[in-house]
Amino acid sequence: MPSDALRSLLSGIEEVLDLQRANPTPPGGLPERPRVVRAINRASVVLLSSHLERYLRGLNEEAVGVVNAAPIGGSDLPEILRLQHSKTLIDELAEAQWVNRAAMLSQLVATDGWLWASSPKANLEHDRLLRWMKSPSPERALRLFQLWGVSDIFSAITREPHTNQRMHGLATQKWRAPTATGGVLWDEESGLRRSSSARRFAWC
Repeated sequence: MPSDALRSLLSGIEEVLDLQRANPTPPGGLPERPRVVRAINRASVVLLSSHLERYLRGLNEEAVGVVNAAPIGGSDLPEILRLQHSKTLIDELAEAQWVNRAAMLSQLVATDGWLWASSPKANLEHDRLLRWMKSPSPERALRLFQLWGVSDIFSAITREPHTNQRMHGLATQKWRAPTATGGVLWDEESGLRRSSSARRFAWC
């Protein structure tokens, strides 16, 4: 049975496809109304990125819900997930004045003590696990699934070696997120502009 997050993503993809059907360019043909085509393609990219981010956050929230409802101890969870969950409170504690740390220490022990010792179980907070995530990217998708013990989500879901290699290639590059006004990808390390003209769903 698909998760609510997956159902929402599939519905969102249909939304993007509906938008693309309004593209006046015939398949394989040249744009007849370039400004309209650019606007549709940029809107499609922004919409698809938004749906993907919502999917990743929704999936994380559902996973947290399963953990909170199950008789699972802190030692059953990946260490990287426990570290990420405690990181927010520890960082805030480190920045606080010493005389103001008592209440924060009490909160840390109450909410995160069970992750590190034999303490009464508390609930995970899904938003604490994704404070670092902004716009979605292959690199950030890898990191999210690694929190949950999946070391390489691309190898887990792809069968074709060339697809797997391509996703790993994207994950190792730092691309600026597409915007409604930009519509291009930029490699921040090499300064090279990348665009795709091979598909109707293009950047240009």
